[in-house]
Amino acid sequence: MAVGFEEDTDIALIVSSAGQGVVDCNTGELIFRNRDDDGYDERRLLGCRLDASKRAHVPMAGIHGGALKCVTDDGWHAQAITLKWPETCYLLEKPGASIFFSQLKFREAGRDGSFTLLSKDAETNVAFGFSWTGKTLVRATSSDIQIWHRHAMP
Repeated sequence: MAVGFEEDTDIALIVSSAGQGVVDCNTGELIFRNRDDDGYDERRLLGCRLDASKRAHVPMAGIHGGALKCVTDDGWHAQAITLKWPETCYLLEKPGASIFFSQLKFREAGRDGSFTLLSKDAETNVAFGFSWTGKTLVRATSSDIQIWHRHAMP
């Protein structure tokens, strides 16, 4: 149903019809699972970790609205582009690059049109974007979640 990140961390809060999960995206470890409750306020688009003593609210993005960051502080971009419906391409672009620069006139001008294709399918997207730190990128569908993580750059 929704995904969110605790501020300044790579801890993902994931809520679904099967409850709540908390994942440390630095390690990929599932650090908490509750199958009875999800701690999600769909009206306010806020989640609450059920395992934490301090119940901080986490902004969520999912089937009820909201959004994750699409650009990191150091310039990486996440894009979802539908070229041939119903299939959508989920892309990662490095700083300064854009798939839109792949057209000949931009290439001749020295613009970088490179990108990384992360996934391509017709499954309905629930959320796609970065954590607040910009080190984790997630894509959630109604049945799955994909997590990409990078370690700090030197």
